[in-house]
Amino acid sequence: MQHQLPDPKLLSPSISQTFPGILNEVDEPLIQYFITYTWLSLADNDDMRQMWRVTVLQLAHQHDYLMHALLACAALHMAHLHPERRSKLVIQGRIHQDHAIPSFFAAVPSVDSETCDAVLVFVRLVGIVAFSLEESSFTNGGAEDKLPTWLFFIRSGCESAIP
Repeated sequence: MQHQLPDPKLLSPSISQTFPGILNEVDEPLIQYFITYTWLSLADNDDMRQMWRVTVLQLAHQHDYLMHALLACAALHMAHLHPERRSKLVIQGRIHQDHAIPSFFAAVPSVDSETCDAVLVFVRLVGIVAFSLEESSFTNGGAEDKLPTWLFFIRSGCESAIP
């Protein structure tokens, strides 16, 4: 099922107002896509879907690494459903992933009851993003003897979590 790409000119002004100074004109269609389509694909039941639609967006507003992970996930979801734009969208996904990871690793040492939800959601999203990027790599003729991205993240995440 193909979804229409949101037209940046038709975006609700509330998107920019909801995330002032966080989103640029390239990112706005991605967050709009997440709000419109991607969140629906991240859970099977209504309670969890509402979490992705409301709570996760609120957390992303507070945590830069989570916002970049949402944008990466939306870009890769869009790339999967719109193969004619795959190359550009995969690049956008990688750029947001590249912004998210260092911010996340900087936040991990100070995880507490206020930030643990954002960290857990991020871990879920980075797994989705890693698998999506892996699929894109093989779809676009990537080398099969390379260390899989998801394995790198698991290994790196474990090393950073263990003192």
